[in-house]
Amino acid sequence: STHPRFRALDKRQRNQVHNMDTGAFLGTLLPHIRGALADAHIEATELLEIIEREAQEHRDHRDRHLDRTLRQMPLSALLASMVARETHNQSLLREQIRQLQLSLP
Repeated sequence: STHPRFRALDKRQRNQVHNMDTGAFLGTLLPHIRGALADAHIEATELLEIIEREAQEHRDHRDRHLDRTLRQMPLSALLASMVARETHNQSLLREQIRQLQLSLP
């Protein structure tokens, strides 16, 4: 059996994301997580509020190539990318993500 293929970050993008501070990283992910939740008809108000508290707006120098890749990634991959990050509300964020992941098909 073959696993479904989906977009993933290339090496340059992985390095770029790795070198972002957490606020910039969450600010970059936030619109994509919002969109993926809306597309899946999932309400995750608490999760979004936690991310919003730590996210920094980075509209002035967004990377269109990175945004295009993130837009094509599934919600599960976006959520997984946040779990590994050190955040101020890490345990709360991880718990919200875990609950959401358990509810995904």
